[in-house]
Amino acid sequence: MKAIAITPPVPVVAEASILSAMLEEGWWRVHLRHPGATVETYAAILADISTGLLERVTVHDHFALLSPCFPGIGIQENSRQSIPAGSRLEGCSLSRGVHGVDEALECTDVDYVTLSPIFDSISKQGYRTPFSDEDLRRLDGARVEVMALGGVDIERIPLLARYNFGGFAMLGAIPWQAGSRAVLEFTRKTIALC
Repeated sequence: MKAIAITPPVPVVAEASILSAMLEEGWWRVHLRHPGATVETYAAILADISTGLLERVTVHDHFALLSPCFPGIGIQENSRQSIPAGSRLEGCSLSRGVHGVDEALECTDVDYVTLSPIFDSISKQGYRTPFSDEDLRRLDGARVEVMALGGVDIERIPLLARYNFGGFAMLGAIPWQAGSRAVLEFTRKTIALC
């Protein structure tokens, strides 16, 4: 399974070096998701990520940074940001956050979608899964890769194998505030399960 790490809403200390180390340890992608951050904050983090790893980074905001400053970085469309139809940037991965199985099944114009919440959310109190086993079995008809998001932790990764998920995305289970050592220890345990 492919593993995606999503940053917490507020940047952490030494975030760029942590993200670089996570990618080197085996995360498929990291999503830079800081909803209130300025374009300068995004640019500073991206500038400090190891150059060979930038193509495995996806941003959720400030899409104007991508060309020409950081070509090849992925874009995650969401309720705050989307790109106009037909204006996909050459060489950039495109993904979309969706919240319903029907919405995931309708997607054909992106590389993958994150579907949430698959389990009750860890990071968003009261954000409960609406999906039944029957709902998730319908993902067999998806035409793009579907990544499970929401409440995914180490113990739940094996449960995802029942469904047509290409991988998973994590945010709340990652010990972002505990420092780089804790994040890398968690990374090694998580990647060992993929």
